[in-house]
Amino acid sequence: MRKQCMLSVVVVLCLTWAAQAQELGIRLSPSNSVSSAVEGALNIGEAMRLHGDVAFSNDVVGFDVLYDFFYSPFRIGDCANFMWYAGVGGALYVSNDSEFGISMEIGVDYRFDFPLVVGVDYRPTYWVDEYDNVFNIGGFSLMARYVMRKR
Repeated sequence: MRKQCMLSVVVVLCLTWAAQAQELGIRLSPSNSVSSAVEGALNIGEAMRLHGDVAFSNDVVGFDVLYDFFYSPFRIGDCANFMWYAGVGGALYVSNDSEFGISMEIGVDYRFDFPLVVGVDYRPTYWVDEYDNVFNIGGFSLMARYVMRKR
């Protein structure tokens, strides 16, 4: 009962956050137990944002929310459409056994001149559950997000 209540609260918070998102899209990650997710990004300052996702698998529902404390443009030649970011946050995967994780991420986004962002990131996670603690060094992902509101 307690797990269901906690899961309901987390789902409501994630849906509320997704409604406020400035970018919303998909995340594909071949190295995690949950391989695809719906993700969003919400800018909270000039160079900061919240970056999160909700993932579903056969028997797992996963929630990740990260605070990207550094979100900054960089140039490659004449192209200034790249953004790089770094952040930390938490992850909660709910199944028969729930797991909590502390994640770090570093990644690069490319912003097209039309409302689309594609990116790649690396997100290792330190997982804590009732049986053991595991540091997962995997976590490479590809993303595509629709831009609803510009920064």
